Amino acid sequence: MRNCIYQYWNGNLNSAAEISRENISSYCKRINAEHIFEHNSNWSKTNSTYFDAFRPIYDDNFSTYDNVVYMDMDIFAMDNLKENLFDEEVKFVGICEEISQPKLREKYTVGGHINSVNDKKWEKLSQSIIPNFKQPRDNKNRLKVFNSGVVFYSKEGIKKCRENFIPFDRYVKATKEAGRFYTLDQNYLNTQLFNGTIDTTILDNRWNAQIHYIGHDNPRRVNDERLERNCLVHLQLSGSNDYDKERIWKVVNLPVSLW
Repeated sequence: MRNCIYQYWNGNLNSAAEISRENISSYCKRINAEHIFEHNSNWSKTNSTYFDAFRPIYDDNFSTYDNVVYMDMDIFAMDNLKENLFDEEVKFVGICEEISQPKLREKYTVGGHINSVNDKKWEKLSQSIIPNFKQPRDNKNRLKVFNSGVVFYSKEGIKKCRENFIPFDRYVKATKEAGRFYTLDQNYLNTQLFNGTIDTTILDNRWNAQIHYIGHDNPRRVNDERLERNCLVHLQLSGSNDYDKERIWKVVNLPVSLW
């Protein structure tokens, strides 16, 4: 089996991105996978560089791989991780859920417009161009959130996505009234995976465990979704772009009380 992890960055690399590149490259060596890092390719040629995340779907250079995983540049493997992500059974596409987001978005607005009200507005706008799209709900009928920081594509999944994904600009135009966040890669991907055309696997959250602040209290509270057997950490603490290697290691591997 030939597997690879793909990362990219457009612009000047910040400290955390440099460390993520090194960290994920080392992880790839441990699991016998290839690491592809693209810098300043601006492949998607859109107004947002976020859509470069979908390069494996359309770039034939990736067609030689049995599986491709896209990872954000704020993803970190836990210390000496040897568990192989490519051992997961994924028919087409695999993605992780952000378990806490439906509840948090009812209470807080992030970035000026990310909340449960605009989640519903985004879904309705998306349905204007993708009538069969319906975002999965939790047991309180709140829209679930699936994170695009770690996305697993099988070879067959890449073919399915290429056949069924709609043009980026069409999606952006249709959803812009919900706010910029909703026009980017994560919500675009959700609309493409939950409209009945692609069999989507929900991966265990140990492959994309979120760490971020909650609200604006002082001291700030941390939402830590790492599990007992955690594998990959998605470091989304504000200010973490400038963390050095030692500080990132502590946040990724140690309990919050020991940071």
